[in-house]
Amino acid sequence: MQCAQCRRELVQNEPVYRVCVCYGYAWPDNSYAVVRSVCAECWSKHFATQAARAPGPCCACGRPVIHSIRRRSPKHFVCSDECRRATYLAEARKRRKLHKRNCDCCGSSFMPARSDARFCSPACKQKAYRQRTRCPRTSAMAAELN
Repeated sequence: MQCAQCRRELVQNEPVYRVCVCYGYAWPDNSYAVVRSVCAECWSKHFATQAARAPGPCCACGRPVIHSIRRRSPKHFVCSDECRRATYLAEARKRRKLHKRNCDCCGSSFMPARSDARFCSPACKQKAYRQRTRCPRTSAMAAELN
């Protein structure tokens, strides 16, 4: 992870300061962001006038995170955009937890890998497809022969 101000690479457990930046202030990458992660040196040089909250661990990586109090307290303490994405993705996975279902072909119960799964195996899926697409005329002819 890099400091957004000086672009220095931060070491593993170095604390990160999440600062609130005014909308009109351009950063080195010419973006107009609201919240950025900076190192302790840049915090003391440029943002020391902002009051800070007590440090808390990042939800994804455990790095110490210190937030500016210019914004309300965050729902999740995260040190970077990557950790924010990982945290919200993990929450979405928890909400999507799937329950056991019964196979539409053989009736056995199975744990679906997708939310729209109907069959327990590719064999059952193929068997159901063959039953759906079987021509009624040929099946009637086969019954006469037997």
